[in-house]
Amino acid sequence: MNITILTYGSRGDVQPFVPLSVGLMNRGHNVTLAAPARFKNLVEENKIIFVPLAGDIEDLSRKLNDSGYNFIKQMNELRNHAIEIGADIFRQTEIASQNADLIIHTFAHAVGAHTLAREKNIPDIHIQTFPMFTPTGDYPNITMPNFRNRFLNRLSHMVSKKLFFLSAQIGFEQVRRKAKLPKRKLFIPFDENPLHFQTPILCAWSPSILPASTDWSYPQIHVTGYYFFPLNDSYSPSPELDSFLKAGKPPICISFGSMVNKDAKRIDEIVRESLRQTNNRGIILSGWGSVQHESTNDLLYIESAPHDWLLPKC
Repeated sequence: MNITILTYGSRGDVQPFVPLSVGLMNRGHNVTLAAPARFKNLVEENKIIFVPLAGDIEDLSRKLNDSGYNFIKQMNELRNHAIEIGADIFRQTEIASQNADLIIHTFAHAVGAHTLAREKNIPDIHIQTFPMFTPTGDYPNITMPNFRNRFLNRLSHMVSKKLFFLSAQIGFEQVRRKAKLPKRKLFIPFDENPLHFQTPILCAWSPSILPASTDWSYPQIHVTGYYFFPLNDSYSPSPELDSFLKAGKPPICISFGSMVNKDAKRIDEIVRESLRQTNNRGIILSGWGSVQHESTNDLLYIESAPHDWLLPKC
């Protein structure tokens, strides 16, 4: 089977689909993975066919962070980003999917990928790395505070989902007008006529972290667990990191990964003071967080390191 995986976002939105792709390839399938261009090496070093997608995801993340918990502002930022690069994304995803027998997609591609699948009359599967299209009263939508009320929690998911699809539809039409592309019928997943193929939703997280909700009304939702590679035994740390780990008791690791921060200086001060008060050593993985300071004997700042290698040593 020819399988196309469409994802967009930071490393956490892309990396899980690399071991998934390898697993599918090991079972005899052909896999094409489309993701932001910055992840070319991550994908291709695992012998996966890669189609690069346009856009600077780090810049988008900073704009979304500046929107705070305002879901409407976040949807506007996503739509503006999509309008800017949308025509290129359309072309690139169509290239990636041209020979597909199955399309797997994440939330950023939910509408476009589902539409492609319907046009090709092939099945599609949606994979969530965080709850997005699975309304429940157990907890609120990820962009909203906890209402401590099951009705309001569930309502927050339903409203956010409707706003997401409305924003996607408006952005889709604006992109096509801007690029002088012909009009195109959109197909919205998860709410269609039950006679059509129902798009399964796979939740790529551990049920120990977030169990399946008993009030999920959509029938095709499955919690699958995380998608990980085997532990990384081949990583060679920098001399600085190696020396720090050997110089004292195991440190506490604080990782910012693809998170962006409005006040990196304040966060850095909180981390440093917390380590001082608890008499602990620390390693800060700054990532996109812009948390930087001069390293000391008890605190090391580095940009990144493989979590599966580092965390057992902390």
